[in-house]
Amino acid sequence: MLTHERDFARTLARQAGAIMLEHFRTGVAHRSKGDGSPVTAADEAINQLMLESVNRTYPGDGVIGEEGSSPATSSGRIWVCDPIDGTIPFTFGIPTNMFSLALVDDGLPVLGVLYDPYLDRLYEAAQGEGASVNGQPISVSDAPLSGAFIALHGAQFGLLDNAAVMSDAITQGMRVLALGSIVYESALVATGQITACVFGGQSVWDLAAVKVIVEEAGGVVTDLHGEPQRYDGSVTGGLISNRMAHTALADFMRTHVAGLGAG
Repeated sequence: MLTHERDFARTLARQAGAIMLEHFRTGVAHRSKGDGSPVTAADEAINQLMLESVNRTYPGDGVIGEEGSSPATSSGRIWVCDPIDGTIPFTFGIPTNMFSLALVDDGLPVLGVLYDPYLDRLYEAAQGEGASVNGQPISVSDAPLSGAFIALHGAQFGLLDNAAVMSDAITQGMRVLALGSIVYESALVATGQITACVFGGQSVWDLAAVKVIVEEAGGVVTDLHGEPQRYDGSVTGGLISNRMAHTALADFMRTHVAGLGAG
């Protein structure tokens, strides 16, 4: 049931949300990391809160955080955290960003929470127990890929030629969203508002919580080839969909991932 872990994750999510709101404004100060992505004081404060909280409450567990990690010592379990997914819109004062946290056991996410502090929406799921937002059950849509809303990256980074993927999607009649946060976009899949997302990165903190929440809502999350992968290290991107569209999504992506190794 992971009752204690769920309570722990909910509490952390709300604490992280308070930090996000404290810093949120148009033109948030930030610096660029080595890969060119931005980081803010809020990202660093939330990641540090995560490290200290896990060490205090579950000292045998490890942490993989975007802004700092610590190894598991005895349990083999890992908490995977993205302090603010969507830091670019966060720095612009655009509220399409979320806190993301998953508990991963032997490579598989078994618990996940996402938190949108602006609308006070807490998404959560545990393996085999369904997914919810603020305690209300959620489910994916049954829409096909044809004519669907699909979220794609608007930036050129990661494993894909995102411009080519976007052009191909538009040519094939899909309606494209680019909101600056794969976590935010995946939450829209889990609640049935859009059909699918494509993630071309390798950062596990972008997908670990998404994996359990979308799948407990009835969807499916795989690597870019449509295959399973582990969530305790780098990933080979992600296809996130309502399950109905997943085969078609993997077929659509096949030419774009040709030659790309599996995770």
